[in-house]
Amino acid sequence: MRRFLISCAAGCLACSTAFAAPAAVDDSVAFNATMAHLDKGGSSLYYGSCREELAKVQELLGDLCGSSADVKPEMRQLLQGILAAVRILHLDAIQAMGSSTKQLPDGLTAYRSYLYTGNSSLPGVLFDLSGRENWAMQLPAQLPESTRLAFEYRFDFSAAWNSLVKEFAASAELSPEIKAIPAQLEAACRTAAGVELSALLKTLSGTWSLVVVSADPSVSPLPMLRLSMPDRDGVLFKLLQEKGGLQLTQKSAGRYSVVGLPLPVIPELVTANGTLTFYSDARLESMLKGGLMQSPTSRGYLAGIPARGLGFFYVNIDQPIWNLLVMQVEEPMIAGFLQKVPPPVFCSVTTREKDGFASTTRSNWNISSSSISTMAILSGILLPALNEAKEKAQALSPQPGASVPQAPAVQP
Repeated sequence: MRRFLISCAAGCLACSTAFAAPAAVDDSVAFNATMAHLDKGGSSLYYGSCREELAKVQELLGDLCGSSADVKPEMRQLLQGILAAVRILHLDAIQAMGSSTKQLPDGLTAYRSYLYTGNSSLPGVLFDLSGRENWAMQLPAQLPESTRLAFEYRFDFSAAWNSLVKEFAASAELSPEIKAIPAQLEAACRTAAGVELSALLKTLSGTWSLVVVSADPSVSPLPMLRLSMPDRDGVLFKLLQEKGGLQLTQKSAGRYSVVGLPLPVIPELVTANGTLTFYSDARLESMLKGGLMQSPTSRGYLAGIPARGLGFFYVNIDQPIWNLLVMQVEEPMIAGFLQKVPPPVFCSVTTREKDGFASTTRSNWNISSSSISTMAILSGILLPALNEAKEKAQALSPQPGASVPQAPAVQP
């Protein structure tokens, strides 16, 4: 086990060194393609070659799985699972990555990142799920100024599931028990929902979107929400009626009131054109007519976003909610950091390019704010683990009066 930890530490050090190093000569194509999508005149610029490093990691995992070293069976299974996941997801398709940060004249910060793949026909579950072609995004132009959270993505669950089943069957690392999981999930779906999993995933494949806007205190303290999801064959609506336990009262063709819920406002469910849409408040439907892109305080975040892409994400946390979130942080140092950071606003769009995937993000958080938030998040994750490790180390340390074996003296 000690040898394994030493190998992992050395591997992490090698990876971090290689990712910070300049591109090699044979990586010039990937380097130039990546840099073409980044801001080279900003405050930070990063490039890393992934191809060789991922191969080294796979080789290391393979050696550890196949060696007779002091590796416990459960650890060996975990390593085999990681190695299988790397190959099933075809992460080796990502040959290089880069990112940049640039301060904008309006005070916002632009973050750009790029994953260079160099191939338009990418295999694997991830690429099946997220898609390989840009499509016309409708949501950004519909968002009102009071929007707090929104996203719009297109998922192909059916294609991703078919790829996953094939990869599981062909994997040399997975045990027979793990390989049987897809069939077990299909049987469970058939039993619990009375529908084939393939049919359910097919009807759920398409555009998903979510909009959350500020609450109207005169009506309800809860924010208003709209969730829209594909339901091409009506399978999801049928499941909600028969298995979901929802009490629906039809108001008009394709429109239902969801009654019996302990809410101050009666939600509505709308099914039309192969889409199932849930409104927590029916008034939100008339509010989705734009305004965010024209707002003097918000339009800078959406300025210049492409009309076509793989997905869109927007979050704008107001000060009261941010204060409540900070109050939940128990570590005084982290809470102090977060109190100095303004409530975050992020707008991000992902696009498919001819040789990779690009992401453009605009935010009110600058580099220093991002560093503080990163430190806070990492500290929140690491401190409990460090405390637990410290307690275990103290429990294993020799108690006073206990005999401690001494190492033999080295003869000159």
